[in-house]
Amino acid sequence: MTYQYEEYDFDERMLFQQRISGVWSTVVTYNGTDNSGCVPSVTATVSPSATAIRWFQPQADPNDYIWLLSGLNLVVVETKGNVAGAVQVTNGPYPASASSPLYVVVVNGSGAIVASSPAITTPLQNGGNSYQISGVPEGGPYSVRVSTTSSGSPALPANWTSSPATGVSVVAAQTSSGVNVQLTGPDPNGDADGDGIKNGDEGGPSTDTDGDGKPDYLDKDSDNDGIPDSVEKGTGSTPVDTDGDSIPDYRDLDSDNDGINDVREGGGSATDTNNDGRADGTVDPTTGIPSSAGANGTTTPRDTDGDGKPDYRDLDSDNDGKSDLQENGNPAAIAGDADNDGVIDYSPANDPDKDGIMSPADGIPNTWGDASDPSPKNTGPNTTDAPDYINPKSDGTNNDINSTPYKNQDGNGDGKIDNTTDPDNDGIPNVIDTKPGNFGGLSAFDPNGDADGDGIKNGDEGGPSTDTDGDGKPDYLDKDSDNDGIPDSVEKGTGSTPVDTDGDSIPDYRDLDSDNDGINDVREGGGSATDTDNDGRADGTIDPTTGIPSSAGANGITTPRDTDGDGKPDYRDLDSDNDGKSDLQENGNPAAIAGDADNDGVIDYSPANDPDKDGIMSPADGIPNTWGDASDPAPKNTGPNTTDAPDYINPKSDGTTNDIIGTPNSGQDTDGDGKIDNPADADNDGVADVIDTKPGEFGGIGLVTPATPDLRPQINMTDVGFSSSATTKPLTVRIRNLRSGTTTTGPVTVRIYKPTPSSVITLTGASATAWTISSTPGYYLLTTNSPIAGLTNRDITASLTINPVTAGNFGLRVLIPNLAGGEALPDNGNNEASITIYGN
Repeated sequence: MTYQYEEYDFDERMLFQQRISGVWSTVVTYNGTDNSGCVPSVTATVSPSATAIRWFQPQADPNDYIWLLSGLNLVVVETKGNVAGAVQVTNGPYPASASSPLYVVVVNGSGAIVASSPAITTPLQNGGNSYQISGVPEGGPYSVRVSTTSSGSPALPANWTSSPATGVSVVAAQTSSGVNVQLTGPDPNGDADGDGIKNGDEGGPSTDTDGDGKPDYLDKDSDNDGIPDSVEKGTGSTPVDTDGDSIPDYRDLDSDNDGINDVREGGGSATDTNNDGRADGTVDPTTGIPSSAGANGTTTPRDTDGDGKPDYRDLDSDNDGKSDLQENGNPAAIAGDADNDGVIDYSPANDPDKDGIMSPADGIPNTWGDASDPSPKNTGPNTTDAPDYINPKSDGTNNDINSTPYKNQDGNGDGKIDNTTDPDNDGIPNVIDTKPGNFGGLSAFDPNGDADGDGIKNGDEGGPSTDTDGDGKPDYLDKDSDNDGIPDSVEKGTGSTPVDTDGDSIPDYRDLDSDNDGINDVREGGGSATDTDNDGRADGTIDPTTGIPSSAGANGITTPRDTDGDGKPDYRDLDSDNDGKSDLQENGNPAAIAGDADNDGVIDYSPANDPDKDGIMSPADGIPNTWGDASDPAPKNTGPNTTDAPDYINPKSDGTTNDIIGTPNSGQDTDGDGKIDNPADADNDGVADVIDTKPGEFGGIGLVTPATPDLRPQINMTDVGFSSSATTKPLTVRIRNLRSGTTTTGPVTVRIYKPTPSSVITLTGASATAWTISSTPGYYLLTTNSPIAGLTNRDITASLTINPVTAGNFGLRVLIPNLAGGEALPDNGNNEASITIYGN
């Protein structure tokens, strides 16, 4: 439409009568002769926001006129050869100074400056900044720019990226002396690229969604997915937004939010070998279509199940009752569907780069496009057949629908839902749609499937919201649900029901101490897994695909340690080294030991004793109200150094003597290897039946009270009187082992304290060879390596000489040092004897 204007003198207080009908036209033209005989010709493109005409009082000749199209920001003023240039600023101010001035310049079609305003030396403020440009020659068309130079070619200010810069519009005033200023741009109501979408709706010259150098209004494939905008727009007047994420499909790289990019779902010849979510190849400079999609793009996108909805808008492209999100097999994308409707959850925060790919499926969530997009899952029988989401027989043999709850909806056995009625057009037949009337409604979660291949049904692992170890991977996608380094497939056991070794209602694959012995599974599992921060979980980065901590290796500890070789791995064995002492006792954690009130080698279980449900009972749990452990003490390691195995997996904890010796179970080790000879264990708790106090139950190995020697001294001296004529008297010291069934180990040492400084003790008889003797300033030290059996005596015969003898009473004291001869406990004063002797 052309707008006609009639001129009036300003003294008539009305400049123009505007006669219009309809809406703004693309081009507004004024041709006429003013009072002074000038013939202005103004042609300009009107922007979509042009909605009004505003009038301005002229500042010069009262015969001159001025008009403004507000949406275009084009000011026309008849000023006889001069142009009033204005810079409209909305995100300012923009800097200008005497040392770095700016200019508003008029530029001809060759890009040369033909006239300039005076230097602008103060910053451009928000709002209008008007400048007079004199000496504009007749001719045109001209454009008006902001420049750092006033002659030659215009140069943008350093911090400007376009002309005009973001937040700045440059407007020009037109003289009536023949200067023809043209500001060109798209017709907002036109359709320059013929895609059925108005130029104005595509955003104007500065909007280039895919960054290929062609603004959307000239680009037949605005998102470079290979599917033309004319197809993705749909058949209505408003462009389709399939997934309701506020990004129309023609700009959306994943139009249905199923985690599979449109370039893959579109079919046709388009490829995406670099996995960036866009079709490969050179972008056609005329059409904007990538070359791999063909000259016209994928004009008929693939519709695998023939339901009238192309795959890129279909949440179950093969209509097999399994969502594309599920069959695509991207764990992160599946985890992004918290409401379990087959659509990755949308929120503005979940798509910060506005490319339509939600962050869980986006390789570069803060940059438009994708990166390292994984290929859709292809089960087989080979990788050349169709991927699972468009193959109703993913394994090449069996219909996928048969493993879903919807098997009965396939009466004809073709692997597809028979009744395809789908009123909400999401690709999910209404008969299985859990959200009829809404986009989405087909769970990505198959309760009967086994998404992580651990042998446990997805449904038994708890669904998408169950993440036992809190590592961001739901259990049904996590090969190590408790992060102890032992894969769920191992901890599950060989039966159909996951094993719960200690009967605490937490299956081993979610239990950080599967046998309740106070030693976390991450320690008992062996292998490479470490727990240096003592939190009950294996160290290292969690593998985003498997959920296995890195210190456990790529596949985790697939063969957990079995120290005693009894077929029960240590994390399920209450006596891992089969030495007759429970792991609970040998671990040496007093609080954990105290938690075994019934003394069966298992910390007592009750729901109240495990409030955080991590399988570590509170007496052994550093943070009993928070899942996981803290400050878990290292297992006891007696020696001879800390580099050998800890006591619970070392049948010779001290490096020398079998732990079983001196215990009530020592008679069960006839071959002397430090282990119970008969490992038969009917209840599979790791406690040999011959010592199990609870046969048929888990547990039955209580604390072993050390059966070690208990040595006591006794002094036998019938004549205790000394005189100058009797300076030497016979002395017998009897060493008694009061504990039946024990024998001393190692050296037995005895101290005989001197009654006077000059006293001399001399060994006599057999003792002279059985014992060694040495003198110290205060006592004689006697040592023997000859064992002393339980309930037997060993006499030390000697003579005591006191010379010179002085009158008075003197004490004769004998002491056996604590722990001599293999004693396990201090004697607390029972290891000494004394008598009184006298001189006259």
